[in-house]
Amino acid sequence: MDVALLDSLKNVPEEIWLLARILLIAVLTWIVLRLIRRVTRQLIDRKLLTGRGEIAFRGISRVLVLLIAGLFMLEQLGVSTGTVWAAVSAVLVMIAVGFVAVWSVLSNALCSMLLLIYAPFRVGDDVELVDPANGFKLAGRVIDLNLLFVTLRETVTGPDGEHEDVTLRLPNNLFFQRAIRSRPGRSTVPLTDAGGLATVTSKKSA
Repeated sequence: MDVALLDSLKNVPEEIWLLARILLIAVLTWIVLRLIRRVTRQLIDRKLLTGRGEIAFRGISRVLVLLIAGLFMLEQLGVSTGTVWAAVSAVLVMIAVGFVAVWSVLSNALCSMLLLIYAPFRVGDDVELVDPANGFKLAGRVIDLNLLFVTLRETVTGPDGEHEDVTLRLPNNLFFQRAIRSRPGRSTVPLTDAGGLATVTSKKSA
């Protein structure tokens, strides 16, 4: 009977075996994801994971498991995993380089949106950035806000005793790294206008 069973298994079409292997990989992937979810819950209960750590752990572990499962499935379909790994590595390198290159721009753009939403100051206000550690200060009147910079106008005394206006363009993310002092000015206007970002006209800033 064992010989007959072996002979019947040999007669099973290769497509059936391929489908069975793919289903097995899918089932094992589902089991591993369930185990990861259980481990994550235990780590949360023990307060070893909280907040962003929980989100990062779940996301990274899920992506890794699905990526490995996908590679195994591709190997069953006859695709060279070495080629796939090379392509994935190249894509990850390009993403990392691009992320580092545009991180500063994205950070400032996001901070500009937060400045518009929470409005710690408004265009026309007199603001001062203070760094308690070294006494570093930057102060002036806000005259413009765009996706990258907050522009301040400061009146300084020159070497000959004359007063002159100096323009400071500060990165938006700097306002989330320093203490801010603000005081409403004579030309204070709301941060939001029809264009979505704020600016003071030459009349108001004069």
